[in-house]
Amino acid sequence: LDSINKSKFIELTSQYGYPSRINIGREASVALILHFTTENDFHELKDLFKSELDKGNMLPKYYAWWYDRCQKNMNKPIFYGQYTNQKEFCGSEWTTFNERRKEINLEPLKGKATCD
Repeated sequence: LDSINKSKFIELTSQYGYPSRINIGREASVALILHFTTENDFHELKDLFKSELDKGNMLPKYYAWWYDRCQKNMNKPIFYGQYTNQKEFCGSEWTTFNERRKEINLEPLKGKATCD
């Protein structure tokens, strides 16, 4: 069922844009895209989602949640610091996450430059 939903979701998103406040009058739930987080899903959707993010159709936090969850599912480190239970970050991890978050217009993480 998820593969059918994904196929239809890709078709509709390609045609009309990511379902967001801009396109449908309210923000769509991030829950749907968090079902599409396998390695294959990541490779299939990353360009589409990045394009929708760049157009302003997809919220940066949705993109980062999806991206980080895909990273976790591929046994890779999270990229934006979004999909985690960690509340605060420090040092180079905090700096790196915030540099990446700035690139997609996502608010910075709480934390500090040094780890004490």
